[in-house]
This record gives sequence, C-alpha cells and structure tokens, in this order.
Amino acid sequence: MQRVLAPAVVGSAMLVACFACGPAIAQEEVQPKGSALARAAQQELYRLGCYNDAINGVWTLPSRSAAEKFLARVNARLPVEQPDEVFLALLRSTSGFVCSQCPLGEAFNSAGDCVPKALVDKAVKSVPITTGAVAEPPQPIERSISDEPGSERDSAGPGKPAAPASGVAKYWRSFLKKVDRAFGLE
Repeated sequence: MQRVLAPAVVGSAMLVACFACGPAIAQEEVQPKGSALARAAQQELYRLGCYNDAINGVWTLPSRSAAEKFLARVNARLPVEQPDEVFLALLRSTSGFVCSQCPLGEAFNSAGDCVPKALVDKAVKSVPITTGAVAEPPQPIERSISDEPGSERDSAGPGKPAAPASGVAKYWRSFLKKVDRAFGLE
C-alpha cells in the first residue's frame, strides 16, 4: 500500500510546490510532456503528408491546421487545441499519405478538399452562362435575287463570272432565311 501511495503523494507535492513557486516554474514542469506530445504529433502528421512546417514540439496554428486536415480526411472528431494521447494513437494507427492524396473515386477541388471526382470534373468543364440583353440588335442582311435558295448560280462579285452554287452555300442560305423568319426580319 505504501508503494502505491508514495508516487501519488510525491506527484501531488511537486504540483503544489510548482504552484507555490509561481506560474513560470509550473509551466516548465508541464511543458516537457506537452512538447513531447506535440513533437510526436508533428512527426506523425509529417509522415502522413499533412504537415510541412518545423517539427519543434510547439503546437502552433500550422500544427492545428494539419491536425484538422488529418481529422477531416479520416472522418474523425477530436479536439486539436493541444495534442493528446488519443490523437497520437490515431495518427500512429494510420498508414499512407492521407493528406496528399484522395481516396479512390475522389479528387481535390480548388479548396484542397477531397470531393467526388464527378463534381470536380463538372466544375472544370462548366461553361460560363451569359445572361442579359444583346448589345446591338441583329441587322438584316441585304440579299440579292441570286441569294435565294432556289437559284442555281451565285454572284461571284463585280466583274467575275458566276460560279455554280455549292450544296453548303445553299444550306446556309436556307438556314439564314429560317432565322430571319423566326426573328420577323423577312
């Protein structure tokens, strides 16, 4: 019984002594354990491809961001304000590059998140939609009698002999005539 109580009494006495000495000494007693956890967590986050900053045992904003990114990728919820044993165990039990690649069937979007590949492909292929009025209304095209779809010959211009109308030219003339009718320009 004395062996079990002795470490607890000594630990409590050190804690009381630290608080009696002031906050600076109390922080020094707590910091080594925290910095060892932070360093181990930073090393594991680096191994998993989530962290690229200095591995120094100081749990900073980049460390917390890497932890949040990791937790999002493995679909877990844990506090990230300070590293703890549970978070470190989860990091150690995970293999592969979790943060630098997406699961099968997913891809990175512009924000760096893994989303279904169909959504990424759709965003890449999307065409901007133009809305609003046309700046200038279309002007009617002046046509001569030879521009009619039934005519056999096109005019090649002033001073040039007329050439036979091709099938493509006839098609487009017919198409433009239909468009003119649709807009009421004929």
